[in-house]
Amino acid sequence: MKIALIACVPLVLLAACANVQTSTAGGGAEPASGTMYCWKDKLEVAGDKVTCNWASSAREACESTYPTTIAKARLAGEPQKGNRCSNGQWLVSVQVR
Repeated sequence: MKIALIACVPLVLLAACANVQTSTAGGGAEPASGTMYCWKDKLEVAGDKVTCNWASSAREACESTYPTTIAKARLAGEPQKGNRCSNGQWLVSVQVR
């Protein structure tokens, strides 16, 4: 019985960890300043807001799908075409003030 319980502990921990999601921009808060990346097809401009799956690195943007909104006034220019993720998604990048 004890051996069976000990053998199950790693599986329970693995299952618990599988449900944890990470995001560089949690809770809908605006991203910090610097270069931000997101999927080109997730980019939405509506009025004075720009929504996308913003991340602080291209690698994180390729893995993230969580949408975050940035005020257009914080952008230092238009989003620029970036590299392609291994999942086939094209990225854009933008400088945030």
